[in-house]
Amino acid sequence: MRSKEIFQTVVLAFFAVLSVSALTASVQIPQPAGAPASTAAQQTAELEEDEKLDESFRKFGTAAGAAYQCTPDSEKEKLVNEVRRAYSRIGQLFGTDRAFFFATHFGRGTDASFDRARCPDLLKKIRESSLVRGLAN
Repeated sequence: MRSKEIFQTVVLAFFAVLSVSALTASVQIPQPAGAPASTAAQQTAELEEDEKLDESFRKFGTAAGAAYQCTPDSEKEKLVNEVRRAYSRIGQLFGTDRAFFFATHFGRGTDASFDRARCPDLLKKIRESSLVRGLAN
């Protein structure tokens, strides 16, 4: 994969997670060597942003699990393959901890109660996610 494609995938994946979970997270820019050490407040803010991103993957997994409940039996295998693809991309782009959060909450979402009227919207958002469909060529 070329660096431009990797960058596009990371950006699209990040926005896909945000659109499904409705969370916003700011981009953290690493400090150059020799920069002053972070203050306690900055470190706390960075931890809070990490936790927000972690929570967005949890919500994305729960939404994907709920979408699984909405899927007819004849199409469940296709959705599971799409979820596996999203899991792999999350692991590659954001690390295995966040992929684990997504996977465990997917499992949890497959058995959770929710408003079935949301099924069409859930399925649409999951399938439109760049983590599921990848980049359009």
